[in-house]
Amino acid sequence: MTVEEALKLVQRETLESDGAYTILRLGKNPGPERIAALQQSLMVLESGLKEKESLPRSVVEPCALILHFADQALQNAEETGLLEEIRMHVIWTKQAAFNLLTRATSSLPED
Repeated sequence: MTVEEALKLVQRETLESDGAYTILRLGKNPGPERIAALQQSLMVLESGLKEKESLPRSVVEPCALILHFADQALQNAEETGLLEEIRMHVIWTKQAAFNLLTRATSSLPED
């Protein structure tokens, strides 16, 4: 998967109303395949953008949404009785987004 393909998938799955993370944050299970693809795409972006001095908004926005709505996803999952089923999906996706945001510039020299 290329960086461009990964970015398109991350945007689709987090920003669109039928995206996997949108469904997940509503406390529903979009299926392990879609979540795995989202997580893999976040890792591709992390690897492909690690040498960049800064990240484009098109990358930061979906990651910020994942981080912002993770607690809501867990709360809604608990209310719908799906918490045990999707808890780790939420946690792993949140971690992948966090890793992308924090490690993308970690290889740059310090001032």
